[in-house]
Amino acid sequence: MLALLERGQLTEGHGRAVLQVADQDRRVQVAKRAAAEGWSVRETERQAGAGAKRTSRRSGGRISAEERAAMADAEDVLGQRSARTSRCGARATGVKAELRFDDLAELESLARRLGKRS
Repeated sequence: MLALLERGQLTEGHGRAVLQVADQDRRVQVAKRAAAEGWSVRETERQAGAGAKRTSRRSGGRISAEERAAMADAEDVLGQRSARTSRCGARATGVKAELRFDDLAELESLARRLGKRS
């Protein structure tokens, strides 16, 4: 699914909809069909909810191996590009990313880079 997002075949909205499917194989199937058939985000949400148990962070459910790998990748990139250390983790209401800097100058540098428009 990440490759479909990176290539622009799916939007973030599609990705959020697909992540509601608990079964990893079904997630991949829904993501591929959404991209191939040009589904809207709403249609992707409907298909993700049809016949499949949805995941729920509020129930304290475990994260999938794919989600764990994505968070590890994000930690690596954030740590290399912006901060001394970074940590990501799933929370009841989403995902939390924590960055630690050696000093205020490093934080200000990142803020400037993020504020630039290309």
